[in-house]
Amino acid sequence: MNIFWPPDGIAVGMVIAYGPRLLPPLGITIFLWNLAGGKPPVESLVGCLALVLALLAVWQAVWWDRRQNRTTSPIATMVRYHCLTVIPAVVILSIFGSWQFIGQSNSRSIAHIVVIMAISETLGILLFARLSELSIYILESKGPASGLPSASLNPRKLLRATVLMIAMTLAVFALDAAPLPESVHNYMSASRYLTFALIMWAAYRGQPFLVHLAVAVSAIILILLTPKGAYDDTWHLLDHTLLLCSVALLGFLASASMEHRALLADEQRARARRDPLTGWMNERGLVAALAETPRSGYLIGVDIQNIRQIMELIGLLLARQIEKDITTLLRLNVNEGIAFARPCDGFFVMVLPTEANANGCLSRLKALLTNRRYDQGMSSVRIEVGIAVLPLMDRPTSESVADTLATLMLTCQLSSFGQKRGALLPRSGSTGQFSLGDMIKARQGQLVMLEDLKETLQQPSGSPDSPGLWLACQTIQPLKQDVTTYSFEILMRWTLPDGTVRGPAIFLPIAEHYGLMPDIDRWVIAEAMRTFAAIPEKTHRKLSKVSINLSGASISEPYLLEFIQATIRDNSLSPSLFCFEITETADIVQRENAISLLTRMRDMGIRTSLDDFGTGLASFDYLKSLPLDYVKIDGSFIRHLDASLVDQAIVKAICRVARILDLETVAEFVETPRQYALLEEWGVDHVQGYHIGKPVYIGDHLKSIGKNEVRIVT
Repeated sequence: MNIFWPPDGIAVGMVIAYGPRLLPPLGITIFLWNLAGGKPPVESLVGCLALVLALLAVWQAVWWDRRQNRTTSPIATMVRYHCLTVIPAVVILSIFGSWQFIGQSNSRSIAHIVVIMAISETLGILLFARLSELSIYILESKGPASGLPSASLNPRKLLRATVLMIAMTLAVFALDAAPLPESVHNYMSASRYLTFALIMWAAYRGQPFLVHLAVAVSAIILILLTPKGAYDDTWHLLDHTLLLCSVALLGFLASASMEHRALLADEQRARARRDPLTGWMNERGLVAALAETPRSGYLIGVDIQNIRQIMELIGLLLARQIEKDITTLLRLNVNEGIAFARPCDGFFVMVLPTEANANGCLSRLKALLTNRRYDQGMSSVRIEVGIAVLPLMDRPTSESVADTLATLMLTCQLSSFGQKRGALLPRSGSTGQFSLGDMIKARQGQLVMLEDLKETLQQPSGSPDSPGLWLACQTIQPLKQDVTTYSFEILMRWTLPDGTVRGPAIFLPIAEHYGLMPDIDRWVIAEAMRTFAAIPEKTHRKLSKVSINLSGASISEPYLLEFIQATIRDNSLSPSLFCFEITETADIVQRENAISLLTRMRDMGIRTSLDDFGTGLASFDYLKSLPLDYVKIDGSFIRHLDASLVDQAIVKAICRVARILDLETVAEFVETPRQYALLEEWGVDHVQGYHIGKPVYIGDHLKSIGKNEVRIVT
């Protein structure tokens, strides 16, 4: 008997790697090997059955442990691994394997034989099980932590496993049988330290396989340097056993630390490719995934245009809650998606396999996300979403995927401008797709427009005949009383140096996207006040109400009311002349701020109005909570009023609720006499639209008022 028995350890590692499929051929091979070595058939059969039973118990224990997907440290995993491999095998093999040596030795007690058998099996498994398992993983080109066994065991794998086991066993036996000079044994104590140096070298190389190989070689060297018959002495046996266990423990700790380091590196790489908020891939992960696994398909992009405004004006918490909700909606409604990513704040990307999948998904997402609103306490948010689809080339590279993502984001942003507000878009070719160059050119055009707009805001209001911003107005006419005074809404226009006039649908979306709306609102207020301060007193007396729009971003500004007060005071105007309109469909409305602002305005004598009523999700709730004087019915309900029974019912309902709340109603987009007559019949208080009057330059309109030349519709 030797102090360690490598074949059983090698067999344990192979069964862990290949699974119980290896047991029948392994048992037959060992049985034939024992018969060839001269062992009696009964002893050979019992030994083989004991080994097969031990291997089956070990594999079942290790397989069960790895299926638990434990998240403990590699050191704990290594401890469990060796406990689950050593304890079942040693118990079974010591009980069924010791009896064949009891009759062969008359000088040793049964206890001594059992102890040596247990030590032999323990060291054999400790030193060679993991080494043989890693050897197979390397031969099979699998990761050393693959966990569960291979899916199949073909004849080539069986032959490879058999050759590997025989080669390792013969190598160990050859070294063990090699006679060493007596003088070598005299240096045994000093040579022990060489084994530690060998393990340290393997640890320095940073590969677990080399560490386990160094441990096995070190153990063989220590045994070779042990004089024959030394293990008959119990104390020498225990001393050498502790030494070998210490060597094995040192190797295990080194291997576990390397696996721990590799695990941390893998986790860092995974985190670097994973978005922490959604658990989806980030930009780096998506680029790498598409480049590493070439596939054709289509990318769908969903971009929340106003996510940064939500963060700044309402808070990061609500913005993150919105993004999580969008993530859930996309996951539930894009069943065809084969990859999901969140490359940056408010931007989501899905990979779909076919064009039909992409088009169907695009329609669902538009219906699902358009005008979606979120409420948090007194704050209400309507997200503005741009959605676009781009094809993915057949064999994308990292560079092409990055370019495609950039194009997709630009397309989402520009589609939001173009589809909802008519902003400038690049012209597409016959395929309907935009190239990255087109997108960049369009974005550059937006940035140029933005800089021009900033520069123009530094100048006073002009006229249609001179370049720059100028104020227009559109008449608001009462229906229930004779027209003795005049009301109108202030509008904006922009004349370019070439004489082209831009409407607000072109430049306001860009100003809103880049946070310029508060500056524009202040410019309109200041220029309107300056204009009214310059008109004659006779014209002043003929003015009833001047409506000025406020954006959602301005409502959240803390010093807006102070600015309005100072501007009215500096121009010696009456606050009762003005009515400020807030839009129900404004991208961001902090209701608490809006209530405070409107209440203080009314305390000053300024009138208030809710614009575009009926297009949001919280319409009637707004009417109850906001301090208002007017409610303006959105033009989408007026445009087809004479033909749509649904629109008629909605307008009637709004009028009834407004009367109960003591609010005056204003209908916009009135374009036909029939619409005018219906609104008058249902009790609408004021009308506005092309049937009443088109927008005109404010200077000309004020002159017409002074001369009583304003057209009155009856």
